[in-house]
Amino acid sequence: LILEMSEHGSCSEPWDPDMLNLMFCRWDRDSSGVSLALSDLCYVRVHPKDQTTLEITSESMHCEQATPDTKGEVQEYDPYSDEMPDLFGDTGAIQPPPLASTNMSVQVASLRVAAAAALGMCEEVAIIPLTGTCAGKVLDNDASTIAKFGASACDIFCAEPFPSADIDLQAPAVYERVKNSVHLNFNHPDRPQYTEEFKLTASKDVTVEALKTMIASELDLAAKVLHLCREQGKPQIKDESKTLREVGIAESTAVFVGHGAPVPPGHVMLQVYVYSREKREVVRSAESSFFYATKIGNTVKDLRQEMFDAFVAWYRDDDLYSGVTSGPVDCLSWQKLRLRDGQA
Repeated sequence: LILEMSEHGSCSEPWDPDMLNLMFCRWDRDSSGVSLALSDLCYVRVHPKDQTTLEITSESMHCEQATPDTKGEVQEYDPYSDEMPDLFGDTGAIQPPPLASTNMSVQVASLRVAAAAALGMCEEVAIIPLTGTCAGKVLDNDASTIAKFGASACDIFCAEPFPSADIDLQAPAVYERVKNSVHLNFNHPDRPQYTEEFKLTASKDVTVEALKTMIASELDLAAKVLHLCREQGKPQIKDESKTLREVGIAESTAVFVGHGAPVPPGHVMLQVYVYSREKREVVRSAESSFFYATKIGNTVKDLRQEMFDAFVAWYRDDDLYSGVTSGPVDCLSWQKLRLRDGQA
């Protein structure tokens, strides 16, 4: 919050509703942070319609008398008067003050010059918004307007001097590390009960696929045989092309890792149990079940045909039947495979 005060004997400059007021601060490379010194915080004022003549905040501010306008003159309200003003009349009503300009059609090149002059910086500067949708990103196209970058008049901007050719800007890297990073705990898929066994730090702008690759590297597993969930028991994150912000992980502290590739969009994951004819009931245990992804629009016949091979492979590989060389699946076909509702 900046409180601007006029010097003794002077007054503030006239209000111009078309003037764009942007809050700027200076980046201090020595401390690798934003300088909060009085001289390093200011408003940079730019007129979008006239970018060749830039009006910049300075210590020597002069007062200009506005020409009185008798047409539509605003009547001052006297609280001690017995007569109340007509708030709904065309003339004589109390009018609200004009709003600040939200025209963001200022070119980046013009704003860089204005910011350097306002902060007393002799070298060329880079502009990095610290808030808003484009926070932490360098406005690197001089011919473009700041509106095309997604900046708004309410954002706070930072001016950092351009370093030498072999040194990178500090502000974007520090913002990425401090404000745009998420620290996530995660489990090994073989040990789902230990949800905080591993931890890593990732950018909030990376995709789910990139995050899964990082997790797989930590676990020494193949990324293609893993899927991620926001929490244990929650649905899988199917679209791995989205960023962590888009899927809601950017503000989380943990992510759950499970066995099996993610379910493609338009599919549903089924947990299939074996029905025991001897016990006349479903054996509800993790050991006697397997997961299978199928299309939402499939018929029961389609599901029986598709799932048959997966069922036979699971039956032969499962620990419960690992020592069985022959069994009921040897003479089984998909036509003999009966499906029951899980509630039956």
